[in-house]
Amino acid sequence: MKKNIFLVGALALVLAACGNSADKADDANKDAAAPAESTESAEKTGSATAAGYGGDIKLTVKMEGDTIKDITIDEDSETEGIGKDALPKLVEAAKAANSAEIDNESGATVTSEAFKSALSEAIKNAK
Repeated sequence: MKKNIFLVGALALVLAACGNSADKADDANKDAAAPAESTESAEKTGSATAAGYGGDIKLTVKMEGDTIKDITIDEDSETEGIGKDALPKLVEAAKAANSAEIDNESGATVTSEAFKSALSEAIKNAK
């Protein structure tokens, strides 16, 4: 009689253990079946502002993973013919370098530094 009780108890433990691992396997299969979201390919945007020569430079950067896709100057008060002319060149240089670490535009040092500062912050905000 003691052997039968022992066997029934052992059988109950084995079945209980099998039941738990089967539930875990079902959960694992559900997780594997769910489509994985890729955050690397999702486009993200970030904005920032920095003080330029004539006032604030506000810009927005669009990122796809770690790649700069676009930079938009939302607002600026830079000097016509100097800082205002430097901004499109800075945008193109940053897109080509895929970074805010670019050279300043000659004659527009304050504008260049403000642009690079705002771009660095916007890139951080996009991530």
